[in-house]
Amino acid sequence: MAATLRPDNTLNTPATPDGYREERLNCNDDTCGARWVMAYHPEEHAAEEGVLDTMREKAAELIASTHSAHDFKNYVWAGLTNGWVVVEKDLTAAGL
Repeated sequence: MAATLRPDNTLNTPATPDGYREERLNCNDDTCGARWVMAYHPEEHAAEEGVLDTMREKAAELIASTHSAHDFKNYVWAGLTNGWVVVEKDLTAAGL
């Protein structure tokens, strides 16, 4: 179940593959302008009830935990047990 979480950077934004949906997430601090993009294939996640909500919750927790010095790393969804994990290079290296 491929899903990514990456900084919302208009200067260096990788193309989201066809069929994937993007959701924009903001830092929970209203004074912070940090934004992120969570991309996922809706059909892949439809079978597991609640997985999208969990992905959103864990993404919000991750973003909040890095405020105010956001790390702006790329992440991939590693399942309910592992949550979001860092991709060391870029999202194409993760096969996405």
